Amino acid sequence: MIRHTAPLIAVICVLTGCGHPPTIMRVSVRAPGFSAQVMDALVASPGSARLFANTGVSSVTAISSMGETDFYLTRSRQAGAQEMRRNIDAALAGFAPQLPAGASAPVITVLPAGQGVPAVQVRQVDQLQVQIDQKKLSAAGISASQLEEFMSHAHRPGVATDKGARDLENKIIKAGKPPVRLGDVARVALIKGPDHLLRHYPPTEQ
Repeated sequence: MIRHTAPLIAVICVLTGCGHPPTIMRVSVRAPGFSAQVMDALVASPGSARLFANTGVSSVTAISSMGETDFYLTRSRQAGAQEMRRNIDAALAGFAPQLPAGASAPVITVLPAGQGVPAVQVRQVDQLQVQIDQKKLSAAGISASQLEEFMSHAHRPGVATDKGARDLENKIIKAGKPPVRLGDVARVALIKGPDHLLRHYPPTEQ
């Protein structure tokens, strides 16, 4: 029996990790101009459930802020890293077409060993929220990638004033006669809300 101790320990370590911190992957989605509330509703909420289901993930923490959502995926002890990555790629392939217009393709990053989910302090702040009219956007012949490119350069999150909202609406998104301005295909609103929203999956029992 003693002769088999080392091989048995090696097998157990492969299966359980022998106390090492689990692998965490981050999936990032960017959508400049969307408030934390919109990112939570349109990206974090549906994405958390999809990334949790049958992917080898034990938990998902989604952190949404102005124009971005980061999903932190903790690997289950029973799932291999390569298997988890394949399953996540498949889940994202089904999720990407459901992202709002102007959102970037999801980007996956494997966090260094020992790096976990960052701590977040939530504050109430003024922010500009861009509400896209999908029908007007399509009628103007503007693609989601064009909108994303425009917003990444035109929108400055720090300019959260009524004047900043009007200035943003007046920016030209597509040249022509007449040119198409952002205000022709979207409404920019000044709102007050949390600068971050957190979502956990599976939901924490109350």
